[in-house]
Amino acid sequence: MVKVIWTDSAIEDLNNIGDYIEKDSVKYARITVEELFDSVDILESHPKAGTKVPEFDDESIRQLIRVVIGLYI
Repeated sequence: MVKVIWTDSAIEDLNNIGDYIEKDSVKYARITVEELFDSVDILESHPKAGTKVPEFDDESIRQLIRVVIGLYI
């Protein structure tokens, strides 16, 4: 099992996503951010599930790209 380490910019992105959605719905902002945060759990048991980050030449640094489409009302 591996340990997932969040970068500062990833945390900032999650906060910005939450802030944007929160303008319309506090409830859905919370749900979306929680789902995005929880979606990386798969990397702990399957570290190769994500893709290699192009900016780094290191197989151990992975990223998950998640598309969230929803109606926030």
